[in-house]
Amino acid sequence: MAVNIAVTGASGGQTQNISFYQGTDVIVTVTVTGVNITGFSLGSDVRRHRNHRGAPAIVGGCNITDGANGVFTVTFADNPGGANALIPATYYWAAKRTDAGHEDVYCEGTCTLKETAVGYNSGQ
Repeated sequence: MAVNIAVTGASGGQTQNISFYQGTDVIVTVTVTGVNITGFSLGSDVRRHRNHRGAPAIVGGCNITDGANGVFTVTFADNPGGANALIPATYYWAAKRTDAGHEDVYCEGTCTLKETAVGYNSGQ
């Protein structure tokens, strides 16, 4: 499943809600308009509660695909440590720059994990 998000400027912090089905790989493409992100360290995670300070429920893998144009992808994988580890519910996610002294949230919002209609069973 693919999700495309456009964010304006470096200090976006824009609300971008996503949803996907349990048992699927999800690739979210984020475009930060007007920012060259070449060489940036990026991170993304899903948390059980907004402003949760503990360990994230899952971590998304970030990959810069077109740094000069501000494009990167976040992958939430269908694996035991990824979305399969969660029960269908509403969580919270964010995509951000993580370089020391330059931390910046590009987008955040709800992450709704839906149960599949075919009866996917994560073992929980």
